[in-house]
Amino acid sequence: MASDSQKLGQYTLLEKIAQGGMAQVFKAKTVDPNGIERLVVIKRILPHISADQEYVDMLVDEAKIAVNFNHGNIAQIYDLGRVKDDYFIVMEYVDGKTFSHIVKKLKSRKTRFPLDLLLYCAIEIAHGLSYIHNKKDSTDKPMGVVHRDISPQNIILSYAGQIKIIDFGVAKAEFREGKTESGVLKGKFAYMSPEQSRCDRIDNRSDIFSLGTLIWEATTAARLFKKKTNQETIQNIQKGKYIPASQIRKNIPKEFDRILKKALSKNPKHRFQDASEMAFEMEKLLFKINPEFKPVYAAEFIYKLFGPEEDEAKLPDHIFVKDKTDVTKIKDVAIDFTEEPTI
Repeated sequence: MASDSQKLGQYTLLEKIAQGGMAQVFKAKTVDPNGIERLVVIKRILPHISADQEYVDMLVDEAKIAVNFNHGNIAQIYDLGRVKDDYFIVMEYVDGKTFSHIVKKLKSRKTRFPLDLLLYCAIEIAHGLSYIHNKKDSTDKPMGVVHRDISPQNIILSYAGQIKIIDFGVAKAEFREGKTESGVLKGKFAYMSPEQSRCDRIDNRSDIFSLGTLIWEATTAARLFKKKTNQETIQNIQKGKYIPASQIRKNIPKEFDRILKKALSKNPKHRFQDASEMAFEMEKLLFKINPEFKPVYAAEFIYKLFGPEEDEAKLPDHIFVKDKTDVTKIKDVAIDFTEEPTI
């Protein structure tokens, strides 16, 4: 917990949310001239590496990429700041849980991710990715952004039922001005595409493969390509062999398997060529399995799974939607969603 008196410029650090090899992430607040408080997230470079210009460039590049985005499925960037030797990014605070937390919680309850809800979340992620991939700059030139780190830790389902893509720290863009290391892997090994794991040139279809991996794992509560070592994981990805989700979990439609098969094709030419195409196929399937689905079910789901916030503790239980899919025990399925560092 950060001390309430710990300040970073105009921001008050409230709580440390996470820490990686490069930066710390804090929940913070700021107060405008009218006395109105706003919660934000601050990503601050670790003090011992703030003197390294390469890491500063990476943070600046992340801000330069993400500040261009204005989409409901992407956490916004508000500010890029420096106080003495502290470099930081100020981002939208999303009150919710990451997919990593959700899957772990479902495992502890011995229940599955409701298929209609999972499809809804995947559709929203795909819409956000399509926006990112097709974004143009002020001169109408394609920015060529690839997230490169679509993974459970970087997808948040908010208590308002919204999906948010976060963390553009290793994103690729045509205009990126920081150092670009040739032949260096970027992202989390278990969610890389085959071409990404080979350090080949990548495009938007790499993120589509990563999304396919994320969906398969959330559906089955198992790991798709993850092995004991990074090298084994990469070899597994490059082989591209996996068991269809319907063979692990009951009542999975064949259309669902077909969507994932296309997203997880080893050859990018055989995948969906735009994330919007994948979203369209999932929308058709969602309407087929639950034509009455409403986005508010996502908010009800996360409240039921994690409990309401303190100021919402008196909400009646009957508002929470029941799982409309078969709930399968998962005691025989191996799972390890240990937080993996982004490299």
